[in-house]
Amino acid sequence: MKTTAAFCLLTLGTIWSVSAAQTITAWTFEGNVTTPSTGSGSALLIGGTTATFADGHSSGRGWNTANYPAQGTGYETAGVQFNVSTLGYDLITISYDQAASARASRWSELQYTLNRNAVTPTWVTYSDNAGGLSPQDTFTVNFYDLKDVPGVDNNAAFAFRIVSVFSPVAFNPGVPVNQYGAFSAYHRAGPNSLSGAAYDPSGTWLFDNVMVSSSVIPVPEPATVSLILCGGLLAGYAGLRRRSR
Repeated sequence: MKTTAAFCLLTLGTIWSVSAAQTITAWTFEGNVTTPSTGSGSALLIGGTTATFADGHSSGRGWNTANYPAQGTGYETAGVQFNVSTLGYDLITISYDQAASARASRWSELQYTLNRNAVTPTWVTYSDNAGGLSPQDTFTVNFYDLKDVPGVDNNAAFAFRIVSVFSPVAFNPGVPVNQYGAFSAYHRAGPNSLSGAAYDPSGTWLFDNVMVSSSVIPVPEPATVSLILCGGLLAGYAGLRRRSR
């Protein structure tokens, strides 16, 4: 019976390892490239943005994007896009490091699509960053858990993007001195003051350590069958021990 119990524990350990979190695809931009450092996928510029490479978060390299829309134009259109197949995976999470220069937007938004191959993909807003790119030149670590979003798991056509958006709250940036209404203008990453410079398309967003992670979808056979058998054997063994006392 000890052998049976050991087998059951081994089976449980095997199933746990199958369900353990792992990286599907990651981009570190080392070597000044946009090819993934882990896994497969593609990184794209969208909405007319351009990019170079610069020093990344703490060390290494990062993807430095510019040429964002003029003030009051191009809401939710410009930024970066990452195409990743989640086929064979569930419990999807997305993380990335992002920093902004003083004249770039402090507000970004994460969007996803379940079919990037559509003629006109439907992009769904998952969350904004709460204006977290201010103050400028400071990396923020962003983490989003999509495990409860239908259609993200096990999807070969999944993609997500990070786009520049108007401030959802009214603000006065100080430069220029002007009261902007909610959803009408980009709020620069530089703190509100009479110094510095106004929002400008030349402002940059710097990305690093983009990662899509997940758990492997557990395979019900033969693992589930093994667990059922183990459960029955252990229950029977426990019953025999009670009767033998």
